[in-house]
Amino acid sequence: MTPKERAAMQQALDDIGDVVNKALATIREALAEQAEQEPDYFGLTHDHTWLSIDKKQYDKLKPEGRMACYAAPVRTKDLTDAFINELHKDAQDPISFARAVIAADRKKNK
Repeated sequence: MTPKERAAMQQALDDIGDVVNKALATIREALAEQAEQEPDYFGLTHDHTWLSIDKKQYDKLKPEGRMACYAAPVRTKDLTDAFINELHKDAQDPISFARAVIAADRKKNK
């Protein structure tokens, strides 16, 4: 392989790496935006079809077009097993352990 061919192959490899990195960044951005745009409500229309809708869209509907709505589930962060085990070591009885887990969960999901 000549030095010129080697340089061309290296440039092609670098270009492929750039394309892959840009594609990964685009996918990550799209996933982040999708997570932020979760609907506020899930609604059942008068013809019994489900749709997702955010609060702004719902507020624009005329009263006769509004539907029964259900709030989106709250996303929570789970306590790790290691953290729960630490709480268990410090607990003196089952009730104090349960209260410690509940308090830690509430604090983490504020």
